[in-house]
Formats: sequence, structure tokens, C-alpha cells
Amino acid sequence: MSVQKNFGQYTIVRASALAQSEVLSLFSATIAERWASMPITSREKVANDVLLPMMFSLPVHVKVKLHNLLIPQASKGGTPINLDIEYFQGRMVEYHRLLADLVFWNLDDFFTYIANVLNEDQLTTTEEEAQ
Repeated sequence: MSVQKNFGQYTIVRASALAQSEVLSLFSATIAERWASMPITSREKVANDVLLPMMFSLPVHVKVKLHNLLIPQASKGGTPINLDIEYFQGRMVEYHRLLADLVFWNLDDFFTYIANVLNEDQLTTTEEEAQ
């Protein structure tokens, strides 16, 4: 796994394992529940259809916590920047999309796990219906 990744014009350093675990605790139940209620869909579609609306609706104190957990270091064009909420004034969709993308990246194995579980459940249901 890469320790940093480009998100548009920003390079973000991956969150620590402890921070990832905290984010997983904050969101795993809600993500799994919402994903399970959707028709068969890809992980990437869930990132857009579940995570982005979640980011929009989070209470501000949770967004601040999420931001602090997922953006330990950032740079733009190789120069370190303070990528705080004020940096995105007038560009709230871009900011929330970045948060959603960071959750997806940092919890990649969780999304793979849930996709596999849901695919197995759907296969079992299809097999039972065929009998």
C-alpha cells in the first residue's frame, strides 16, 4: 500500500493505523447498512453514492475529527500546505469529495471485505431462489 496518494492537485499522506481504526469505528456500521440496502453495485459506486452524501450530512464536530484523522500531512506541487477547511472556502463539494475519497482510500480493505460479504449473500440468495 502506498503511503501517499494524489487527490487532484493535492498529495495526502495515508492516515496512521490507529486513525484508520478510529474512522472504521465511526463509519463501518452506517456504510455496511447503507450498502446492503442498495442493489448490486461496485465499491467505487458506493464511494460516490454512500460516502459523499454521508460527508455532507455529518455534524461539524465529526467532520473536524475526520479531517484531523485523515489529513495528517498534505502538499500541493511538492510544497507542504495547511489543507484545512478554510482552504476550501467556496468549494464545499470539493472538500467533502476529498473527505469521501480519503475514507475510501484509507479503508480500502474494509470496502473489499464488505463487497465480498455482500456478493456471497447475494449468490446464496440467488441459489436459494433457484431451488
